Amino acid sequence: MKNLAIILSTVMMLASINAYAGSDFDKYDIDGNGVISATEAKVDAALAEQFNELDTNADGELSKEEFANFSGE
Repeated sequence: MKNLAIILSTVMMLASINAYAGSDFDKYDIDGNGVISATEAKVDAALAEQFNELDTNADGELSKEEFANFSGE
């Protein structure tokens, strides 16, 4: 039972983080196409600076999953 509580609390924490990341993601996805381009990232200096590191598949765009790793600093 204790393990179940730990698992559930971890799942809830991750869901909360993803919801928060999603709301910020929408702020940067200016054209609403579901990804953040390098041009869109330029509105935030920290995001622009981290863009290439976050773009793990090197397609020139950030997916929601890639953006979830943005530290905001």
